[in-house]
Formats: sequence, C-alpha cells, structure tokens
Amino acid sequence: VRLSGGRNGCEGRVELYDGSSWGTVCDDQWDLQDAQVVCQQLGCGQPVAALDTAHFGLGSGRIFLDDVQCRGDEPSLQMCRHNGWGVHNCGHVEDASVICAGAWPPETISSSAAHTGWGLDFRAHSSLYSFSLALPYPCPCPCPRPCPCPPTATIRGYRCRAGVNLSLCRVPGPSVRLSGGRNGCEGRVELYDGSSWGTVCDDQWDLRDAQVVCQQLGCGQPLDAPQNAHFGLGSGRIFLDDVQCRGDEPSLQMCRHNGWGVHNCGHGEDASVICAAGVNLSLCRVPGPSVRLSGGRNGCEGRVELYDGSSWGTVCDDRWDLRDAQVVCQQLGCGQPLDAPQNAHFGLGSGRIFLDDVQCRGDEPSLQMCRHNGWGVHNCRHGEDASVICADGAGLGTHQAGVWKGERLDRTPCSLPLSIRQPGFSCPCPHPHPCPLTPTPALCRVPGPSVRLSGGRNGCEGRVELYDGSSWGTVCDDRWDLRDAQVVCQQLGCGRPLSAPGNARFGPGSGRIFLDDVQCRGDEPSLQMCRHNGWGVHNCGHGEDASVICAG
Repeated sequence: VRLSGGRNGCEGRVELYDGSSWGTVCDDQWDLQDAQVVCQQLGCGQPVAALDTAHFGLGSGRIFLDDVQCRGDEPSLQMCRHNGWGVHNCGHVEDASVICAGAWPPETISSSAAHTGWGLDFRAHSSLYSFSLALPYPCPCPCPRPCPCPPTATIRGYRCRAGVNLSLCRVPGPSVRLSGGRNGCEGRVELYDGSSWGTVCDDQWDLRDAQVVCQQLGCGQPLDAPQNAHFGLGSGRIFLDDVQCRGDEPSLQMCRHNGWGVHNCGHGEDASVICAAGVNLSLCRVPGPSVRLSGGRNGCEGRVELYDGSSWGTVCDDRWDLRDAQVVCQQLGCGQPLDAPQNAHFGLGSGRIFLDDVQCRGDEPSLQMCRHNGWGVHNCRHGEDASVICADGAGLGTHQAGVWKGERLDRTPCSLPLSIRQPGFSCPCPHPHPCPLTPTPALCRVPGPSVRLSGGRNGCEGRVELYDGSSWGTVCDDRWDLRDAQVVCQQLGCGRPLSAPGNARFGPGSGRIFLDDVQCRGDEPSLQMCRHNGWGVHNCGHGEDASVICAG
C-alpha cells in the first residue's frame, strides 16, 4: 500500500499493488476505521481524515477494492471485509484517500523506528523471498525502488552477492504457510498477522480458494482442498471464514471473506490445501492410445495394436503401406520399415478396430497423427488387420515401448503428461505397476504429442497446443466446436467443456499449426484420435488458433 498525490508519504490517494501494477480503492463506505488501518500499516500514526471523491486527484489503472469495512484493528487493508479483489461499481472520481497524523519524507527513511515492520525482498533463481527487518537499512523508498545489496549483508543465512538488487518495502499484511503436511506445498492453511500464526475456517472452502494459496506459494496447481482439519488441528486464532475466491486473486486475503477474525468455527474446521508441486510422482501408462506389435518374434514385428486407455484394438489394412509402417517403426524405436503386410499376416486380432484408411506421409510423430477416418470408424473385419516388420527387431521386448505419464503415489491420476525422453526409466512392466522416478537405462518411450492450454488463467483454459516431440504448435479453429473441446478437457482431466472459442481468443500462438478441420465425436481418448486433415496439413494462420475453456 502507498499514498500518492500528497505532500508526504503519510497522506494521499490510497493505492494497492497486486504484484504487477498499482490500483486504487473506491470510497464507498470509506471512513476513519478504514483510514486507521492504512495509517497503521504505513507506520504513519493515527488517522486525521478519510477523504472521498478523489481528494488528491484521480488515480489510474484498476480499482482493486470497494465497500471496504474495517474495524480498525486489522493488520492490513486487504484483511478488512470487502466485495472481493477487483469487484466494484466505481470510477476513479470515487478514489479513497487518507491523511495520517505522522509524516515521513516520501523518498528516504533514516530512523530506526521507521524500519520496524519493513521487509527486504530479493530475487534468487527467479523466486521471490521476503524477510522482515527490524533494524535500520538505508534504501531509497518507497518500494519497489531497487537498492544495491551491501556486500556483507546476511539475511537468514542468505548472503547477498554483487549484482543482486534488493528493494526495501513494507511486508503487506499476513504471510501464508502450509503446516502438518509432508512438504511446504501441502498442509493446513495458516496466516501470519505480524505477531502470530492462525488458521482459516473451511466454510465455503473449495479448489478456487486452494488455487490462490498454491499460486501464492509458488506450488503450482491445486489438487485438493481438504476440510475438517485434514492435516490436524491448528492453534491460536482463526483469522478468516467464508473465503470465496475466484482463483485469480494475487493472495488469499484479497478474496471475499467475512472480515479479519470474524468466524463461527472451531479448529476442527481448519482448511487445508494440497498443491501439485508437493506431490511425488510415479510412472504409469498414459490413458491415450499407445502402440505395440503382437504375434511376431519380437517387439519390432507383428500385428499393429493400439491402446485406448482400457483395451487394445487393431488397425484395418485399407490403404496400409510402407509410409504407415515407417511411422509405427519410428514410434517404437525399431528403425526403418521392411514390410507392411496386410490380411492379418500375424494372425487375427481381437477387440475393436480403432483406425481405418490410415494415410501417413511417414514423418508424423505417431500413428494417430496421420490422416484417418476417425477413432473407431471402419468397414473392416479382423481378417484385414494391418501388420509391420521393422529392421531393428533383434533382442527387443514388447515391454520396452509405451506411453507413460505421472501418477501420484496414492494411485490417483495426474492431469498433465510426464514426458520421459532422456535417457528413459526402468519400469516394472506391463502397466500399471508404479515406478519410482529414478533414471536408469532407456525403456519408456513417449510417442506422439502431449496437449496443453496456454494463455489462460489456469491449466484448464487457454489456447490449445500440441507437442510433437520437439516443439509446441497450435490447432486451427476451422470446424472447432464443443465436441472437440470435450475431448481436450477430458484428456487434461479438466471436467466438461464450457466454451470452444476460435479466433485466437487467448492470443495468437507461435510455431507450426499441427491440426485443422478437427471433427471429434466427443468420446475419443485424445484430440489426435479425432478425424482431421493430417498432421501439419492446414490453410490457417495463428489468428485462427483454437481455444478451450473447461469447467475444472
């Protein structure tokens, strides 16, 4: 928080910083109790006036808070009751202001007392660390003016180095931590008010609230938002109740809530969080089509079979040729194709026939990326099962090929693929035995593209991007609809689709455009299994990049 437009740093228009830009506070219900919190937060003594109607001039940028209702004892403005971060019905002519009794020059601080409650922020390896300082530390103020690091400064064991810029700025309100878990990215949610730690009540607690905590801690996406003191009972005060985040707030205290310390809970209702960065992974087969060769003398010859996540099926030999065989051989790491036999050369398969009329160019990263009729669309019988004979068959077992992804140690699936490319991992096979993440000689292959959503607020919305093994590319929006979006959302574990925007809704991508005229039914196991023009065949520009918004 800072005060702008006044004669010194203790009077002016109230402005808040969200981590990237400054914004203002609306004056609806603004009074001396609100001003008292700001003055105390800035070390400026008692409030003299709580002014409205942009008394110190119009601010700019976003309006972050409205209908602020402080009691006066909250540790920071954002801990007061309010409508939620960015929720308002105001213009900048209603910017709130404050005049405090104390005064300090807006550019320098020299006294020891003025430094009490200030924090030193510095970046190391792209992570931001904040520490409280109670001793004088000469820096240009206010934050975030950078300050050269003294060569002898040591902060909690971290020694400053030349070239590391520091800035001195007040620690804006409570910090957050997760306690009682196996690591710093899971546990009971606890907030710090400047003197003691307290908990958060689980009333209305959900994944959107957990998302804010996980992002605030740099712990990735939320996996769960447990209630009922899942990680044990906390102690001390309960600071927040009825927290209602949208998921994009910069910190938990910026979400809508009842007010600092206002609750009707006991510690048996302490809220918890489990974030993705704290989860140990094991390996398991990806629930999308894998490929194997069956009925031959080794893993590099036989009947072509695909796996859809639950069962194996075959490929029809209509239009089957050496270019199709080349993709399979390369996908399995079996060298060049020697033959592309038809008519069930290695015996009749069983189960479903997954692909027909496959037309590969030979350079596609996986069989399913070639042009075909669509997953499960065919006019064949198993007497027409397609086969392959590859050059490098000696000594290779079928267990050495496969598609793998992350699985938590509790056997529940992860939503994002774990690409294992170098040099591979030795895994108990066949699926689904878990395998520790310990590098050993190459075994597990990742054939074919992964999928991600980019440019959105989270991993379940954004521009659709596919990975071909070396680079990411986009999908054209021709014929793009909710059935296509449904496949992407299911593939990512993001629930049902809400929208399938076209026209680069989340910004134009870069690199190649991999798919065009995608026509999914909605039940395919992955996007590449839908009908399409063929890998890299399109007539689009990145202004037509397809996007997805999922409910999860």
